[in-house]
Amino acid sequence: MRVRPVATLTIVLLLLVAAAANPAYKTVYQFPGGQAGGVPVNVGSLAADAAGNLYGTTQQGGTCGHGTVFQLSSAFAVPKILHSFCTDGADPFGAVVIDESAKNIYGTTLSGGACSMGTVFRLSKSGSGWTDTVLHNFCGKTPKKIDGAAPYAGVVLDPGKRGCCYLYGTTRSGGTSQSKEKSGFGTVFGISRSGTYHVIYSFCPKGTECVDGEYPKSGLVVDKSGNLYGMTVAGGSSGNGTIFRISRSGSKWTETVLYSFTGGRDGANPQYSSLTFADRRIFGVTTAGGDSNDGTVFQMTLSSGSDWTETVLYSFRGSTKGDGAKPEGTLVADSTGNLYGTTTFGGSAKCTLGKDGLPNKAGCGTVFKLEPTNGGWTENVLYLFQGRGDGGYPQSGLVRDPASGRLYGATKYTENICDSVKLHKLYRCGVLYEVQP
Repeated sequence: MRVRPVATLTIVLLLLVAAAANPAYKTVYQFPGGQAGGVPVNVGSLAADAAGNLYGTTQQGGTCGHGTVFQLSSAFAVPKILHSFCTDGADPFGAVVIDESAKNIYGTTLSGGACSMGTVFRLSKSGSGWTDTVLHNFCGKTPKKIDGAAPYAGVVLDPGKRGCCYLYGTTRSGGTSQSKEKSGFGTVFGISRSGTYHVIYSFCPKGTECVDGEYPKSGLVVDKSGNLYGMTVAGGSSGNGTIFRISRSGSKWTETVLYSFTGGRDGANPQYSSLTFADRRIFGVTTAGGDSNDGTVFQMTLSSGSDWTETVLYSFRGSTKGDGAKPEGTLVADSTGNLYGTTTFGGSAKCTLGKDGLPNKAGCGTVFKLEPTNGGWTENVLYLFQGRGDGGYPQSGLVRDPASGRLYGATKYTENICDSVKLHKLYRCGVLYEVQP
């Protein structure tokens, strides 16, 4: 299984503000809040089309204050708002995925919709604008229906267009459950082209003690055989989360736990990051665990037959060492085997985004590179966020331009207060940024 390179990004960005600390970093756009949106792409990464346009979501802002879908290209200096959510969903927490062949954009909202528990949506090109269609309204677990609720991550396309479903995703809650958790422990779902919804798997069936996992917040990846891979925040043999695979045989789906995190050096509690396939291995990050309980980068290798081995490539050490802490974004690989990612915290202890404007000693986050060297891995910090105009808390991952090597991402906050009564005063709008390794 190999990473399929992202379409070449040929963006000529017209709004580039150099960050003070590092000439390799550029602030591409600072969200102002209000109708222009704020708090971009919390889960996943920016998406790119074949023409080099970037797409993403903002959790807040827009016409109704419930979030937006935006596009950034060389044709305009600021992102173009393709859709503002109102009654059709709210709080699009995850990334979008682009279906180039049909010219559609798909994604999820964390809340809103008919039952206020989130939606799956499709944006279709219509003349000079875009038309939003709600493919599914999540309604949790009801006496008559076993459903999902609260999809944090976006959806993934099945490139083979096989079986029941065209799109796959996860919900943090809903599905069948044990009595102690009436809202359910989460699901894996699929949706057909026509919008027919399928619960493929419900986590923690009664009597299993949740060894299969609990509360998936990250997205899925699909291999060439149509198997789905993902992670759960909790559950497993030690309660610290799992890596799972869901395989299909005809119309039947089977979940297999590939690894249960112990909460020690091997990592714990993977939050929002999806897995990454590269060079017949699976890479990922955990938010906790490791040598300093600040998270890890790990790889999964198929050792023999159907057995997988987990190896920690790097343990983060927090702001005291400057290397970052609490990674939550999906990794991206280049053609030479280097890995790139972000940490939500750590890095510079001079972060200015603490409460009441005071410095946050936990740090504002980093962009990092992991390079295989002499049988091991070396971490290089590409950028330390300061929490000013450069942003802070990059919760999402990166998208890479394979031609230039440039990395593009989003931060959750900036120092400016969002211009909207719909936004809490501590939501600091966020930025889009570029880093040249």
